[in-house]
Amino acid sequence: MLYPLYIFSFILSTIRYNDIALFGLTVTEKDGPTNVAPPSTQKEPSTYLGL
Repeated sequence: MLYPLYIFSFILSTIRYNDIALFGLTVTEKDGPTNVAPPSTQKEPSTYLGL
């Protein structure tokens, strides 16, 4: 049966995605957001006219 292989693959994927998420969290906490504009310079979102 393929169930043991599926379970093993699921566990490895979970561990790998958790590692990626932790790395991303570490990077964003260390550097902080770099592309955020100050609130006074942000434009209001344009409305969609459906043209």
